[in-house]
Amino acid sequence: MKWVFQRVLFLMMIAMIAMAQENKNESGWTYTMTGNLNLSQIALDNWVEGGDNAWSWQINIKGKVKREENTYKWVSSGNVNFGKSKIGSAESRKAVDEIRLESVYTRKLGLPVNPYAALTARTQFARGYEYTDTSGIAISDFMDPGYFTQSVGMGYQFKDSFSTRLGASLKETFTSEFPVPYADDP
Repeated sequence: MKWVFQRVLFLMMIAMIAMAQENKNESGWTYTMTGNLNLSQIALDNWVEGGDNAWSWQINIKGKVKREENTYKWVSSGNVNFGKSKIGSAESRKAVDEIRLESVYTRKLGLPVNPYAALTARTQFARGYEYTDTSGIAISDFMDPGYFTQSVGMGYQFKDSFSTRLGASLKETFTSEFPVPYADDP
């Protein structure tokens, strides 16, 4: 339990460093970052209606870099999310694990819709398991699979509150140790 407390304390310090910030420098880029740490615990004692002691934690950090000029808009964003949970006497298990990066370049033509090009990358931090009654079977790991998507098309944005894109895209899935079920040619 001591190592859990130390890791949670470390993650809390990271989250405090990543408090919501927005900075714009002379180059015209705007930087935004937010972070949060969620902790949850339940301890039952003399509870006759059943249930198990449990705890969970999750850390989420989101960042965005944006530059907008008269002729273009370029937005790159990232989201990292990781958490674990433990129920009863079972070992702690990964509850959420995601790394998502995206970059979108939009050329402004002065029309309601504008052309865009986008790149997206998605993977996870730690090894993932499919759990049976007796053990866990490894099914994924960092960049295994790794998803990469490229797209081009037309996009519409109404102020900063609503945007949508329609286009064509390509998606690549990279895997090495765990090709099934992620690859069509293992």
